[in-house]
Amino acid sequence: MLLKRLLLGIAGVGLGIGLMASSALAANLRVLAWDGYADADWVKDFTAETGIGVDVVFIGSDDEIWAKIKGSEGQDFDVFAVNTAQLQRYIKADLVTPIDLSKLPNQKDTLPRFRDITKVSGDTKDGKVYGIPFCFDSIGLIYDTDKVKPAPTSMSVLWDPAYKGKVLAYDNGEHNFSFTALTLGYKDPFN
Repeated sequence: MLLKRLLLGIAGVGLGIGLMASSALAANLRVLAWDGYADADWVKDFTAETGIGVDVVFIGSDDEIWAKIKGSEGQDFDVFAVNTAQLQRYIKADLVTPIDLSKLPNQKDTLPRFRDITKVSGDTKDGKVYGIPFCFDSIGLIYDTDKVKPAPTSMSVLWDPAYKGKVLAYDNGEHNFSFTALTLGYKDPFN
């Protein structure tokens, strides 16, 4: 529902959020997103309500997003889903354009924690907004309660020799640095 609102907001203002796309929407909105971020029902509803088709390309890693956006210098997509921790990379490479929040009336309908974007680290630079947060994630541990005893109380369990070769983790340097910082007790593991 949130992506649907975002897509409807985009259609209402006629601009490609985030990327250096043309100033008017093409016949189809070109979306680069993680699987599950552009549900087929939302896309269908969006097209029915606006008359604008949606071409979605799904990605599976932060590196793949970068390769696709950088490879076309931002010209192949009108909107993309990226972690706020990654967004500054795109801003520095001049691959995204600022967003005029006054043209996005649906921003007021986002989660309360996202309404003041200046409080969301990574979405702004020099007073300009480059990303619209609509969801958040947490880093947790999932484990088999029959095999992992006692229950883990910290990320240090990832380095416990008893579980060597039995840990599955998302292969992403950013997450691995965060896990390591959490284990080492850093007060702000994401910076």
